[in-house]
Amino acid sequence: MTGTMLTLTILEFAAVVLIIVGLLNEKKLIAFEDRLGTAIGTAIGKILRRHYIKKKAKQGNHLRAVPARKESVRSERCSDIRYIA
Repeated sequence: MTGTMLTLTILEFAAVVLIIVGLLNEKKLIAFEDRLGTAIGTAIGKILRRHYIKKKAKQGNHLRAVPARKESVRSERCSDIRYIA
């Protein structure tokens, strides 16, 4: 038996074992897939949000205002606002 055939046989056996284990623990597997999908979706959303903020900052469109001092944004000194992207 060549190395390729041996490797292929081992991978096929591992796939069958994983399928059987997955069928026995189906609820846990589904819960894991849900958590994994949520984590991936959240990560992609954060990346896209950061990209959008950087793109808007380059265009000069400021997304949010933060007061330069500890004063409230609604105070009389609204001219002391610096923009962050």
